[in-house]
Amino acid sequence: MVFRLTGNDCEVLRMVIECRVVTTPQLAALLSGNGKSLNRRIGQLVDQGYLADATRGRGQRRGRPERVVSPAIGAVQVLQERGLIDPQVRAEEILGERVPPQAHHLLLNWVRAHLHHVGTVLPQLKIRFLAHNSPFLPAEYSSIAIAANPMPDATGPQKSISFTPDAVFSISDATQDKTVLFFLEVDRGTETLGSPKRTPKDIRQKILNYGMCFDTLAYKKYESLWNCQLNGFRLLFVTDTVARLSTLSTLVQEMPPSDFIWLTEQARMFKEGISAPIWVRGGRLDAPPHSIFGRWSCQAPLP
Repeated sequence: MVFRLTGNDCEVLRMVIECRVVTTPQLAALLSGNGKSLNRRIGQLVDQGYLADATRGRGQRRGRPERVVSPAIGAVQVLQERGLIDPQVRAEEILGERVPPQAHHLLLNWVRAHLHHVGTVLPQLKIRFLAHNSPFLPAEYSSIAIAANPMPDATGPQKSISFTPDAVFSISDATQDKTVLFFLEVDRGTETLGSPKRTPKDIRQKILNYGMCFDTLAYKKYESLWNCQLNGFRLLFVTDTVARLSTLSTLVQEMPPSDFIWLTEQARMFKEGISAPIWVRGGRLDAPPHSIFGRWSCQAPLP
C-alpha cells in the first residue's frame, strides 16, 4: 500500500517540530488525540523517515518504557515545502539533537500540555504558547534585549543585556478585552541560585533581568506579535520538587519587588491542573496560593 501523508499527519509533524523532543503521551495531550491510534501512526511516520524515536527509562504505566519522538529531516522538508517553515532554516537547527537536556524539555512540554487542556475546558479564553526555540516564532521574539546603561545620558557605548525565556505565552479574555503575558522558566535544580560571575543560568541574575524587562517596558514588543495591549507580565517558575520550590521562594522574597514572580511545582500541577490555585505569589509560601487564570480559576488536571 502506498503511504500518503494526511492533514492530521502534518499536524503531528508540526507539533513534534515545535516541541523538538516529546513523549507520545505528551503528544496525545497536545493534540487531544487517542493515544493508541496516535502511537500506531507515529510508528508509520518513523518507518517513512519523517520522525525518529527512542525509549526513555521505565514508564509509569505497567512498567513500560516511554516512547520519545523527535523530528527527522523528512518532517522538516515536508513543512518547508508547504510553506510552514522558512526554507532558509537548516534542518540541522531543528532536529532533536539540538534541544537542551531532555528532562528539562519534557517538563516544559507538560506545562504546555496542561495549558492546552485548559484551553479545551475554558474555550472562552485564548491561550497562545511559543517555546523560545520554535521555528515558527519570528527570530526577533525568541529573546529579550534590554538597554541596561544605568546612566542613559552618558556618552560611550550603551550596555545591553539579552536573555531567553524557556517559553512565552499569553492568556486572552475576550469578554474583558484583556490579555495577560507570561514568561516561563522551568527549573529542575541544575542552575545556581547566585554566583559572583552572574552567568546567564544564574537564577538571581535571571530575576534581575526580568525586573529590568518590567521597568523598561521591553516586554511590550509582544503587543505586535499578538495584536494586544499589555500592562506588565508575570514570571513563572515551575520546579520539579517541593524542596526546590521552597529554595526559590526564599530567594524571590529576598529580591523585592517580586509580586510579579509566581512559583509552583510539578506535582501540584498534575494533581489539580495549571489553572487551579497552586501558585505561590512573590515567594510567600505562608500565604494562600493563587491561580494565574484569575476569575477563571478552576481545577482542570489532565485526564
